[in-house]
Amino acid sequence: LVDLASIEKKIKGPVPKRDYNDVIRPFENKKRLAELGARYTHTPRLLNHGMIPTIERIRAFIGRSMSAHLTKIDRFMIENACAGTITFFDDDQGWCVSYRRRGVSLAALFPEKNALTLHLVFGKKELNQISDLPRGVIEPSLLKVISGTRTGSNGKHLWIPVTDAKRCAGVMHLLEIKTGLGIK
Repeated sequence: LVDLASIEKKIKGPVPKRDYNDVIRPFENKKRLAELGARYTHTPRLLNHGMIPTIERIRAFIGRSMSAHLTKIDRFMIENACAGTITFFDDDQGWCVSYRRRGVSLAALFPEKNALTLHLVFGKKELNQISDLPRGVIEPSLLKVISGTRTGSNGKHLWIPVTDAKRCAGVMHLLEIKTGLGIK
């Protein structure tokens, strides 16, 4: 394995930057593997930009129990004229199923190992609809996520972990509001 420190020790001095980039860096496997391993170990998401996942690959990745929640959310969004497209969000968040209607983004669903994370942006009107929901419709921990999220210039960017059936049910109420099916 090639390692800059061991080469500099052998030649008893620093390696010029150009020589490092041309001759050493391409072969620093140990360092590069450690960096990739650290990056992919801490984030259990689909982060490889060059490997486009299919919906079947996403289902296998998230596991059987989460696959049922994915199906429920996906069907709801499709039934409400929201096309689901697998897209690469960014280097930190990775691949997601993005739901749009008439060019407007409504939700993004990020697959994770044994979980899903839903990204929603709610404006003032939608937040008022959430607060008008009857008590108990949305679980307290989900309400805590909503109330604990800072309001930005275009509303609240909510990152909601979907880990069980109870949370999925609460998310479905939020999606009803987001798609215009909620309280009028």
